[in-house]
Amino acid sequence: MMTKSLRFFVVCLLALAIVLALSVAIIAPASMYVVAESQQQRTISYFGNTVTCGKDNGYIPNTSSGWNPLTLFTLPGLIMGLIPDGNPHAGWSLGSFYIEGFSGQTTSSANVYDHKMPVFLKNAGDTVEFGFKLDQNINKLNGNSSLSIADDHKVIQGCWIEDPYIEGDFGKGVLVIVHTDPQGVEKTITYRDFLNGKSVGANTTVQLFEEGDYRVILCYEIYRYTGWNFITDWMDPNGSWFDYRMEAYFSVRNGNAMVYPFDLGGKGELSDKSCTKDGFRVDLANSKYLNLSVKREILNSTATGIIEDVRFNKVVADGAEFTEEGKYTITATNIYTGLSTTKTICVGTNDILRCNTTTGRSVDEIASMLKKGYVIHEDGSLSRDSVVVEPTPTTPTVDTVAPKPTAHSFDGWMISSIVFGGLIVVAGVVFLIKRFA
Repeated sequence: MMTKSLRFFVVCLLALAIVLALSVAIIAPASMYVVAESQQQRTISYFGNTVTCGKDNGYIPNTSSGWNPLTLFTLPGLIMGLIPDGNPHAGWSLGSFYIEGFSGQTTSSANVYDHKMPVFLKNAGDTVEFGFKLDQNINKLNGNSSLSIADDHKVIQGCWIEDPYIEGDFGKGVLVIVHTDPQGVEKTITYRDFLNGKSVGANTTVQLFEEGDYRVILCYEIYRYTGWNFITDWMDPNGSWFDYRMEAYFSVRNGNAMVYPFDLGGKGELSDKSCTKDGFRVDLANSKYLNLSVKREILNSTATGIIEDVRFNKVVADGAEFTEEGKYTITATNIYTGLSTTKTICVGTNDILRCNTTTGRSVDEIASMLKKGYVIHEDGSLSRDSVVVEPTPTTPTVDTVAPKPTAHSFDGWMISSIVFGGLIVVAGVVFLIKRFA
């Protein structure tokens, strides 16, 4: 038989267990949600191909396999097997290039190289970053203390890359970035001694990338220590140095398909189906690779009535201006995503054309309504007897999705549950104490 003291101790332990179980059941879901939120990361893609370049030949790829970084480029991952067996670099990778912060990815041949290659898509607010991830200790490559990245700064002949032509002291690796902008202007940026001081596994961001086509090349030299030998060193003074080249091509494009018409009379941006007396200018908001077309229609009177007549439908450039009277249909298309945006603007003072643009009613319907006594107002709407006739309204879509709970707050039901559960536990403990005391 248990004594009263022992029974009281057991009751207290039971009450404590109930409180702990209740707390875990209520708080655990919120804690799990915080962990899930903290694990979210930006989209990142790794790539790059490495080939051997012989010894001091200007880092020209030395292969008979028809190597072409455009045709061998894959995402994600590296293509191995480009370095022959027996080479100090065979079977392992120094690292890889990476792109981070993009919203989407596709492939396209629409670039300055006329070859299918990856396209990274960015939206407003995205910061697309390029860099290099080092997988090796540059002083102990592949875990071999006899292999290291060499300082390529030959005193006599100097260091150079044949394509694109770069010369000078390279140090421990040289990274070259060739950027071709939307106007076709090419710019080369060189980072010398690039691998020096880099830690294993670190992502080294090099540059922020805007729209354009890119070619990136990393050239480096490996030194293999084999001990001193007078005869072999004299016969082949470069026998312990091996040159390599990692190269890739890609494009960066905006992922949107937006066009913005601006009133030439200084009234700012024009909304879809609006009218202006002064004309408008189209603006692509720095999206340089969108296809932009404009169709102009006017009204002609015939023996049977008024008809719409297309005057032109053509491709136009960013910043083009239009002042002639007519109804303009503007279409911007993104060839990389397939998205398109269409806006309609009326220029001039023609009442029927303005009404046609604003309300979407056909010219025949508007003419028929005018014969019945309707009038067209300045904003393009129709009315009779002071009753405005508007376009048929559409039923708005209501978003019924419940808002996502935040990671750092408890809902009201959680707090109520904790308080209510605590009261029940306290009442139970008091009852048990009186029962077994």
